[in-house]
Amino acid sequence: MKIKVMQTFTDIFNTILTGDKESSKKASKYVRVFLYKKSDNFKEIQDILEMSDLVYRGIIEEWRQVNFVVAISVLYFLQNKDAKQDFQFPWLFFLIKHKNGIIRHSAVRMFRHQLGPLTVHIRCPYGEFISNKFIVDRNNKILSDMYIELLFLANTFSNPMYAKYKYIDSIPVGPYKSIQLVLATMHEYCGEKYLKQIIINNKNYMTEHKKNKLPSDLPKGAFVSYFYLFPEDIKEQRKIMLLQDTFGLSKGAYILIENYCTDYACDCRKVMINVAKKDTNEIIGTIGFGWESLEYYVDWARDDALAKEMIGAYIEMGGIQTGLQNQCLELVNNSLRDKNYIERIKGRYVKFKDAIK
Repeated sequence: MKIKVMQTFTDIFNTILTGDKESSKKASKYVRVFLYKKSDNFKEIQDILEMSDLVYRGIIEEWRQVNFVVAISVLYFLQNKDAKQDFQFPWLFFLIKHKNGIIRHSAVRMFRHQLGPLTVHIRCPYGEFISNKFIVDRNNKILSDMYIELLFLANTFSNPMYAKYKYIDSIPVGPYKSIQLVLATMHEYCGEKYLKQIIINNKNYMTEHKKNKLPSDLPKGAFVSYFYLFPEDIKEQRKIMLLQDTFGLSKGAYILIENYCTDYACDCRKVMINVAKKDTNEIIGTIGFGWESLEYYVDWARDDALAKEMIGAYIEMGGIQTGLQNQCLELVNNSLRDKNYIERIKGRYVKFKDAIK
């Protein structure tokens, strides 16, 4: 690829989105160089930034996603300051959970760019920076929502082993570390007193959200992680350490994430267990488990064939599968030999159903 043929940012992003792997990567790196060569076309840059979320959704290859997000993060500080300040936040919250570290790092960078203008009234509480009450109130609302969401995400990805790390830099790479980096910037820019007040103002919301708030767009009968409603129980998540290749799975640490039905009227008495790699939270398979008798499921389902499939552990066809479902089934079956684990699943089923009542 010849860099010199690209005369506009649109040319560069077209190469990122349509070029081969090498050309796309070179174009992504060239964004920074071109920015300081030709940084006067702000309208073109802002148009690219405004469409970045929608464009990203259409990218299939992970390497191209990386190139695109890195390029966007270089330009992000030039976004239209007159636009709604948090319009890209849903996308950034999605990116910061990504399994790819480069994408997460870019999300952290963009969050930090956004925190600058959002907190100027806190860092410089005088004159023109606090004279516009509408802007100040709007920014306070955005900061409050952002902080609460980051706290919930931190709880979701938390791990008891992280407690031994004194500094964020020492935490193993992953979504939790990326989230903590953004939270650290918020603490630096906003101050402890300001953030404590956010907690006080949102105490009731946080309690309700934690106990019984589910996403509003869930289809009926969808299954949701137990830890979405009870992040404080994450320390009791089932963890498995394979010291050598076992059940056809590579040695390493795995976690079992339990998901329960969100239809309170449904008493299916089953759980969908996502098997994930502990270091990345990448789900590699979903296993269903029903703990009741055949008679119960026949009466519940009114379908003999379906009832037979729901007994014990089985490969969940409606879950996430990556080709390792049989291996995951063996791993889960081995854990289900522990009667205490089965009792915990049954207890969490009741607790989950009570929370959404």
